Amino acid sequence: MATVRTTVMIMMMVTSATVFGRFMAVIRLPFALANWAANLSLPVGMNVFIIKGVTKDIRTGTVLKGIRPFLIALLVYLGLLLAFPRIVTFLLNLLG
Repeated sequence: MATVRTTVMIMMMVTSATVFGRFMAVIRLPFALANWAANLSLPVGMNVFIIKGVTKDIRTGTVLKGIRPFLIALLVYLGLLLAFPRIVTFLLNLLG
């Protein structure tokens, strides 16, 4: 009886993982999260390395520490937009 119970539990886990994987593919959540992370990190990372290339005597770690307040402000801004999406529609309604 224990073997049947273990086999059923394993089959349920495999079935659930398959359904979850298909659900994630349908709603494209992993793609959306990767796109959001790329849009956030690409300009910031590129600018960090441009600043590092212009100023040869400053280490990359120092440049990264210097952008910390700007990253915090960017994350607060994104948090506000996620918490209050009507901010975006309000600004669009003002335009037209």
